[in-house]
Amino acid sequence: MKKAFTLIEMITALAISAIILTIIGSVTVFSTKIINKQQRQSEIYDEVTLVDSLVKKFVDRSENIVVEEHKISSDTEFIEYLPPVSEITLNKTSNFKLDVLDNVIIETEDNLIILSIYIDELKHFSFTYFK
Repeated sequence: MKKAFTLIEMITALAISAIILTIIGSVTVFSTKIINKQQRQSEIYDEVTLVDSLVKKFVDRSENIVVEEHKISSDTEFIEYLPPVSEITLNKTSNFKLDVLDNVIIETEDNLIILSIYIDELKHFSFTYFK
C-alpha cells in the first residue's frame, strides 16, 4: 500500500506556510518603511547641515551684512534661496538643489541673523548667528 498525504495534512501544511509567509512579508514591509524613513531623515540632516554651514561661513567672514527674506548679502558676496525651484545660489557661481527642504527664510533681529529651515508645515529648524 502506498503512503500518501491526506487532505487534512495538505490543508494544515498550506495554512502553516501561509502564516509563515505572512509573517515574513510583514517584517519585510516594516523594515522597508523604517529604512525609507531613516533615509529621508538622513537627507534632511544633510541638507540642513549644508545650509547651516554655508550661512555660518558667510556670516563669519562677512561684514556689512544685509538680510532679506530669502537672501543674505555683503559687499562682495551673497547666498540666496530660490523658493520655486528650491535652490541655494552662492554668488551666481554655485547652485545647490535642495530635495527635501520646503522653505528657507533668513531674518534679522538686532545683531542676530535667524535662519529658519522648513521641512514641511509642521517641522522646522532654527539657527541663530551673531553679526
